[in-house]
Amino acid sequence: MKTHNHSIWLLLTCLTLALHADPAPAVPSLAGTWTFVPERSTDLSPWKTLTISIAVDDHHVEIRRHFANGDRATDSTVALDMDQTVNVVPVPWWMDNRHLGAYIGGDRTEKVRAGWIDDGRILRTDADLILDAQQGPRKVNILTDYKLSPSGAQLTIIELRSTRPIPIVYVLQRSHP
Repeated sequence: MKTHNHSIWLLLTCLTLALHADPAPAVPSLAGTWTFVPERSTDLSPWKTLTISIAVDDHHVEIRRHFANGDRATDSTVALDMDQTVNVVPVPWWMDNRHLGAYIGGDRTEKVRAGWIDDGRILRTDADLILDAQQGPRKVNILTDYKLSPSGAQLTIIELRSTRPIPIVYVLQRSHP
């Protein structure tokens, strides 16, 4: 009988502790405003600064990029419905030019597939677009990972382009939650 009472006492103690335990910490969110760290990133030329604001709401993600260099500045927004197989995103101007002589072409959109990896710590996008270059139209595929550090204070963006042999890496620090 003592063993039975001891087992019940142990079970009740474990249940009580479980009910009063702090919940597991949530994975930090990509949502917030992020500021470019130039000394840890691929050159941003022709831009000097980059601020990225990310909003996450249920099945929607909005990524706003603000590039600037002195008085010259431009913005882009990518709105993604995570329930869609492919998001068609308007691209009025391709700001990732970097003196390449390549401009948005085709129907001036990019077709973006997106998904979460690692319990929401990584947003992966796979985009297809057409760029116009001196040699004519060129299909381009861009794979991008938005990776959140375990602390949630740093965002690393790794971009692989079908037209570029070396990845682009941007490191950003959280400036606003």
